[in-house]
Amino acid sequence: MTRNLAYALRKAIHNFLFRVMKNTNPVDCFQCKHFYVTWEQSNPKGCQAFGFKTRKMPSAVVLETSGEPCLKFELKDHLKKQNAGNKKKSGWTA
Repeated sequence: MTRNLAYALRKAIHNFLFRVMKNTNPVDCFQCKHFYVTWEQSNPKGCQAFGFKTRKMPSAVVLETSGEPCLKFELKDHLKKQNAGNKKKSGWTA
């Protein structure tokens, strides 16, 4: 009976934390200058600022381990220019 109670408690805590973290992670790694895609199938995403590769989004890993949103987030340079009002289009469209 104690084993079942411990399992149920662990599962309830995990589900609660998963819901909270899913709804409270304000960092979008795809907009961060430190985010990169690796060639490893087992760890396809990485963070250059913290120096790790992971299967999950790096911001989610940081939130899980530290309990705080990623403090190394920096907007990519081309997004900074867009937000500053520079609407110059670059690249090509098909």
